[in-house]
Amino acid sequence: MKRSFSIGICLLVAVSFWACERPESPDFKLNHNVEAPLSVEKTYVFLGGEDALIDTTKEDFEDIFTSDPDGLVRITKEEEFNFGDLDDAIPTVEAPATTVNSQVGEIEIANFSSAGNVGTASFTEITGQSGLQKEDHLPAGSTPNPVDIPIDTEFFDSATISSNGSLELTVTNNLGFNFDVINIDLNVNGNSIGTAIIGTDNDPDNFNHGTTETTSISIASGETLSNLSVTVTGNWDNQTMQADPQDLIVNDVQGQNLAASSLTAAPEAQSFSSNGTSTIDESDFEFRNTGDFVELKSGDLSIDITNGIDVSVPTLTINFTGLEDANGNALQLDVTSSGAIPRSSTNGGQFSTSLSLADYRVTSSTITYTVDATTENVQDGFQDGDPFRTINATDQLDASIGLNNLTIKEAQGYVSPRQVLLNTDANSDGDLDVFDDNEAELTQIDGISDLSERVSDITFDNPILSAIYSTNLGVNTTIYAAIAGTDADGDTIYLNGESGSVNEVQPGEAPPELVADGVSLDESELIKFSVDLASDPDPIQGETGSNVFNSTNTNSSEFFSNLPTSIRFVGVAIVNEKKQSGTIVNPVIFDPKLGVELPFSFSANNATFDDTLDADLSDLPGEDDDQQLKEATLTLNYTNGLPLKLEMSLVFVDENGVPIMTKGNIAVDAASTNTEGFVGDGDAAENSTEISFTESELKKLNKARDLQVNITVNTPQQNVVKLRESDAISIQIDMEASITSTVN
Repeated sequence: MKRSFSIGICLLVAVSFWACERPESPDFKLNHNVEAPLSVEKTYVFLGGEDALIDTTKEDFEDIFTSDPDGLVRITKEEEFNFGDLDDAIPTVEAPATTVNSQVGEIEIANFSSAGNVGTASFTEITGQSGLQKEDHLPAGSTPNPVDIPIDTEFFDSATISSNGSLELTVTNNLGFNFDVINIDLNVNGNSIGTAIIGTDNDPDNFNHGTTETTSISIASGETLSNLSVTVTGNWDNQTMQADPQDLIVNDVQGQNLAASSLTAAPEAQSFSSNGTSTIDESDFEFRNTGDFVELKSGDLSIDITNGIDVSVPTLTINFTGLEDANGNALQLDVTSSGAIPRSSTNGGQFSTSLSLADYRVTSSTITYTVDATTENVQDGFQDGDPFRTINATDQLDASIGLNNLTIKEAQGYVSPRQVLLNTDANSDGDLDVFDDNEAELTQIDGISDLSERVSDITFDNPILSAIYSTNLGVNTTIYAAIAGTDADGDTIYLNGESGSVNEVQPGEAPPELVADGVSLDESELIKFSVDLASDPDPIQGETGSNVFNSTNTNSSEFFSNLPTSIRFVGVAIVNEKKQSGTIVNPVIFDPKLGVELPFSFSANNATFDDTLDADLSDLPGEDDDQQLKEATLTLNYTNGLPLKLEMSLVFVDENGVPIMTKGNIAVDAASTNTEGFVGDGDAAENSTEISFTESELKKLNKARDLQVNITVNTPQQNVVKLRESDAISIQIDMEASITSTVN
């Protein structure tokens, strides 16, 4: 026997033929009985093995059918269903490169020479006398002629003074006598620019032999210093030489609060700093509340420096506000840890370095940079003959600071609302077509496809379609979708939200990107639902969420009663439609399945089942045979334990599937049901009916090869009934036939 649908009803047929006629003449007719080739009597339960109405051992039905404790049968199935990914929901973070210009500013001048003797005047030059020794008499007097002492400034050549300061001179008296007063003029290129006095005419304030005194000469802003010298004069009283005469020594020259706008020298280390900011583009993400942050999965901090100063920079640090490490500490970057930044005359002062920003956090839309730099001390190791450096206050070090290729690992804050296409826009037209196989996600629910090919016009009671998913989304997300179910005849029903439910797409909400055969879908052809928020978003492990579409909030009864052989999906997601702060991590996990619960609790109004049985009647005599089929009667006996009223139509078809004859209107009563919709014990319907054949039909019966059984199903008064897997039907068909043979 051949059954072409999995839950079709297999008929139990027992057929017997007999006939008897006595010959009355030499040419007589003999009526005799023959046994027809069909003889079946079986009982089929609703669910079971090979002999059941639905063979649950078939591969297509594996793990599909379940039974409730009360025996109610359900189709339950979960299918992997790719809604697409939500990676486009992850905001981007960008910040333009910022150049921090660090000018040298005023240049401090302190040391003009290494410590020691920078200039001397002899006893004879100071007193105009010679030949005196210790304990000789020195008459009172004064310096006959001003004595010019060139200053040996090995670290200094010239400078333009930018602010008022002073030059401090340290002088030692080794002349062998005491001065009352010594006058010192500071000269630039031979011209005096200031005077200092050491000692007074009062004895306690004399500049005595063997002592060292320090004095200062004021330097005015705008003064240019070069070719420094001092001119010395002095006066003294009568006295005895305390020691053999030596020299008046200028020990040191030091700048005090002395700053220059331009300096040619061997400069000491100079320190300077500057600030800059970089503003994060908040088109995708906003820092609205204290504690908001963006933790980076990847990206780098690049620093490109051009040193326009003719000294190297061995120490440069950048302190960042708004950029923190994994421990919450503000980033402090020692830029020169790998080497000094070269002076402008070496490789153009170019220097570059970078830092991976993986696991760093951006905590503010404004990142502030503070650059602190210290130049080299050229005086270290400086020798006579080494070239001087020229530095100007306007010389600068430019640091270009870039935050590049930033990828978010986690973001907590306000994700700007955005729309994400959940399917691939195959033709790049901006639309998602539910009937474009290259764009729509297409799935089939095993079992429903098989039912759809043979059943129509039933109404399931509260079928459920569930969107079951694992997600780590911590930002509210609403999905607008076209879910189209198409049956075996090509009829399509769209799942939509019931009026007033949260799943109803309101006027004006339909995304124009969702289309069917190029035509925009309206609100009645769409459904919306919110993705459950993850309580603790994690980039590795998602949390389970679900949306249940039943007959209360959607048209699921209409949708599944159409018995879709395929379900198509296209959709868009609106991220942060509610405009609330949240948390999003990378990658976004959204692994959905479609779950179906289709209870065999339904009402039927002329629902149809089809099945085909083997019925090879070629052994019966045909129209041109000597034997003739005189009559035939088919008797149908049934015991129906199903709560379904059946109307059967039997179609005999030939070897080409062409109908030969049809016997219809064969009624099978439904079993009685209790208040819960189930068939009770002893409530099965039992009855029989007889079917006869006309003379012309008898002549064609031998052409039959198959018997098509077309069954129309109705539930009593179209009430909802429920089927259990143990519900069964037994059918027996007997055919009584008489064949006449002519004997010569």
